[in-house]
Amino acid sequence: MGRLEGIPEAKEITVKIEKTKWMDRDISDHGEQVFAESVARRAKEFLMWKILAEEHVGVFAKEVVWEGDVVGLPTHYKVVATEPKGDLQVTPRTHVLILMQSAK
Repeated sequence: MGRLEGIPEAKEITVKIEKTKWMDRDISDHGEQVFAESVARRAKEFLMWKILAEEHVGVFAKEVVWEGDVVGLPTHYKVVATEPKGDLQVTPRTHVLILMQSAK
C-alpha cells in the first residue's frame, strides 16, 4: 500500500492505550515518557498508510508495545485526536503521540 489520492495526510495523531501492570517494569526502568516514545515509533510503523479518524479503535499486535522476544498481549488503542480533523492517512511525516491511561 502507499499514499492514496484524495485522502489528506495526518500531521499528528494521538493514540490512547491502557497502561497495564505488565508495563510497570519497563516504565520504572526507563520512565513513562521514554516508554511512550518507544511505543509511538513502533505504532507509527504499524499504522503506516492506514486511514484513521478520531474515535478510531483497534488492537496493536503485541510487538508494537512489547519489542523483543517477550510474552505480551495485544493492546487495544483508541485515536483520541488528529490534526487536521477527519479521515486521514498515516504517512512517514505523521507525528504519533501515545497517551497511557491507567487501567480501571
